[in-house]
Amino acid sequence: MAKYVLEPLLDIRKKREDELTQQLVKARNDLQVAEDARDKAKQELEDYVAEMPEKKARLYATVMNTVVKREQLDKLKEALADLERQRMVLAEKLDKAEQNVVQARQTLEQTQKNLLAATKNKIKLDTHKDIWLEEEKRIEEENAEKELEDLHNKVSPVGDDDDSL
Repeated sequence: MAKYVLEPLLDIRKKREDELTQQLVKARNDLQVAEDARDKAKQELEDYVAEMPEKKARLYATVMNTVVKREQLDKLKEALADLERQRMVLAEKLDKAEQNVVQARQTLEQTQKNLLAATKNKIKLDTHKDIWLEEEKRIEEENAEKELEDLHNKVSPVGDDDDSL
């Protein structure tokens, strides 16, 4: 039987499908890592925001009902500003983690689309190969029948009738 003429293309399509399957696994893992990082950043921010009133209360307690110098008030203001800056840093970390999740999800969706397209292309080529193989088999069977018929005609020429005996 003849070799399928599009076999190299089919091999390329299979290889592409395998590569995309591996990329899909990686994209799913990347999304999970990004979601875990986002959840961790969210929890850190929530924990910090929950602790802020207590931290502020402790800072205010150091100066309440006491006579304080101006520099102590400046230190208090700086400590309060540091608390807010830390909250902003954690909020920015959460925003970045959420952006990473969005990007990872987009990458996953695009990889899924690419894999679907590659699979469809490979299926089309597989279908073509199956049809081609069936046609080749039919042609070979016809040729074999024709050869058998030719052989039969050579062995018993037309007009030679064995019934006359």
